[in-house]
Amino acid sequence: MECSVWAVGDYASWGDRFSEVGTNLVAVVGVEGLDVLDVATGHGPTAIAAARAGGRVTGLDLTPELLAIARRRGDAAGVRIEWVEADMTAMPFPDRSFDRVLSTFGAMAAPDQRAMAAELVRVCRPGGAIASTAWSPDSVYSKIGGIVFGLLAVDEEPNHQANEEPGPMPTDWADPDAVRSIFADLPVSVETTACTVTVRWPSADALLDALPEFGPLAWAVEELRTDGRWDAARRALTEMLVAESSSDAELVIDVPYVLTLATLHG
Repeated sequence: MECSVWAVGDYASWGDRFSEVGTNLVAVVGVEGLDVLDVATGHGPTAIAAARAGGRVTGLDLTPELLAIARRRGDAAGVRIEWVEADMTAMPFPDRSFDRVLSTFGAMAAPDQRAMAAELVRVCRPGGAIASTAWSPDSVYSKIGGIVFGLLAVDEEPNHQANEEPGPMPTDWADPDAVRSIFADLPVSVETTACTVTVRWPSADALLDALPEFGPLAWAVEELRTDGRWDAARRALTEMLVAESSSDAELVIDVPYVLTLATLHG
């Protein structure tokens, strides 16, 4: 996904709502005294959590606007992190550079999943660990994308849709069997763990008002508005969000995701 997509809007305000995922990731793998790489660091919550936990941290991202936010937040937190602007699919590091390689909802966006896995393994040292997270197909974020892009897909030619082979999906990284296939033939042992994170919004309307601030969906929302279909999309999204919420007073949703731990053979 191009960096310009993530530069649109205010992704940090979305990511802050589930930043505890990165903190949990750091706790699971342990980073104290180790060289740590946070891949697709975004606005930096996982990298900052790793630095606070005693890791020697590098945060990599393709989007300079997000790295600028990460740098400011790292400075405010009083932690030392090296920020690197680069493509996660071709990272500018020698082989075996890091003891821990982390990616919070980042690696899952790679267009070539096996190549992404190989790149993560390449920069990790033998005996080290790669830890990544991905939203489950039944998560509220996956459902939002399904509704929005489903409405846009109505305009596609039926024959084109029927004949087109489904490509890789970010949620493949949340499927234990798919993850093992992604890391197949690489020198790692793979474990997956189903997790949840609770996200809160004042209301469904508040979330939907902020949807254009979520870069990957901003263009889709604008297209639906231009075509006069946003009202229908908003009704469908509101119904889904209210059904997902465990509270009537505010929007409180437990969002499932999968944590993958790939340990390199020594």
